[in-house]
Amino acid sequence: MKIIPLIDATVLNIYGGKAYNLSKSLRAYLPVPGGYVLSPKLVDLIALNDLDAVEYLRCTFDALEYPVAVRSSAADEDNDIASFAGQHESVLNVKNFGQLLSSIVDVKLSGQTQSALDYRLKLGMNPVSVMAVIIQKMIEPRVAGVMFTRDPITKRKEFVIESAWGVGEVVVSGLVVPDSYRVSQDGVLISSSIGYKDIQLRLSDNGYLQEIGVDEVYIEASSLSLKNINDLYQLGSQCEKLYGDGVDIEWCISNDSLYLLQCRPITV
Repeated sequence: MKIIPLIDATVLNIYGGKAYNLSKSLRAYLPVPGGYVLSPKLVDLIALNDLDAVEYLRCTFDALEYPVAVRSSAADEDNDIASFAGQHESVLNVKNFGQLLSSIVDVKLSGQTQSALDYRLKLGMNPVSVMAVIIQKMIEPRVAGVMFTRDPITKRKEFVIESAWGVGEVVVSGLVVPDSYRVSQDGVLISSSIGYKDIQLRLSDNGYLQEIGVDEVYIEASSLSLKNINDLYQLGSQCEKLYGDGVDIEWCISNDSLYLLQCRPITV
């Protein structure tokens, strides 16, 4: 059982696709929040409430700076065939060791749901989930969302950006109608459509997330400036140089700084 820095998660079949990709991004100096990765063996032992494993986790993270995000990184996740988007759990704004323990177990169990199993079987994959877990610095975003460096439907070479206020889960889960921007492959804004963003997810004082209303003046205001859009275009271009043509990116902006939260091939 082992805990390593996220930047050192270079063994794909042990630490999983998500950790592997984030490690690669960190080593390329892309703006990824730092963190750690728990090996699948350690995750399994924690899920079984093995006292030695729990104590090892406690000692390692005795001085951990909370809050953190606890995220899945299955061995076959975020690869060229399967993304597992929406299948595996991420637990955000974890604020103490008790929440950390339960979040690791929740992430582990999310790989064993019927929905995740059906997804694996549909793609002809091994039905057994081998799950590493990422523990990453939690960023509190002003705005967040997703970006595709190729239109995921038409496959046209355009950058498609969707964004909304607060944590990006509101975009991923369809809780609001997000703002949508299209950018040409040479960085020119082609079109924009402002959505109806009446709710947002924010970090709670007690941990995890809370849903709150958006101030009326911002509901139908653009969540991104032209500078933000250009910064995202530059980030997407850097990701394509690192991973190849056609990537799916999760990102957020906090205190005017852009962060890369996830990068993977555009898949089903």
